Amino acid sequence: TRSTGHGVYAVFLVYEGLYAVHPDDHLDRMRSSAALLGQPFPRSNTWLREACRRAVSASGIAAPRIRITVPHDNPECAIIAVEPFTPPPAHFYSEGVAVGLVQHARVFARAKDSRFTESRAELFRDQPTDVYEVMLYNIAGEILEGASSNFYGIMDGVLCTADEGVLAGIARSMLLKAATQVLPVRLKPINITDLPYLSEAMMTSSTR
Repeated sequence: TRSTGHGVYAVFLVYEGLYAVHPDDHLDRMRSSAALLGQPFPRSNTWLREACRRAVSASGIAAPRIRITVPHDNPECAIIAVEPFTPPPAHFYSEGVAVGLVQHARVFARAKDSRFTESRAELFRDQPTDVYEVMLYNIAGEILEGASSNFYGIMDGVLCTADEGVLAGIARSMLLKAATQVLPVRLKPINITDLPYLSEAMMTSSTR
């Protein structure tokens, strides 16, 4: 963000054939984030998608990770970073990862604002070195979300996740839609006191 400036942004994967999963959902969330922050967002999804398509084609990377930023001080433009994507190690999925807990609640949690990413490293400052992600909880002990992910816990056979005070991830919306076909879903946060009683816990993000 120091090189792109402050702005609303999206990060997603582009697959071979220039295919992305729900790209308009990512762009619509950028637009709603700008509105929440009182910032203009003049460009259409069609314009932004074409800009991304040109950037990926010019990069020569077959299946990259892409970050698109619309700067607050120049919303007519889009800054697009394209880089090779390396997925998390397979054992992260089979064995799980270590997470920490930090009391922290974002002021504009619904906005995907690059200014939060600059302060995100501070959330890990006092964590053990093996911590992969930190979960943010509020003063009531309710787990809201991860520093760069959404959080879910299964307790008494019910999938629970916070709905207020969180950035509603694109992967989250896909998961919740599918989960209702499998088990009950409750849009209610897990409290840190509930952690010993969870049968499962997980996180989602569009690039993981």
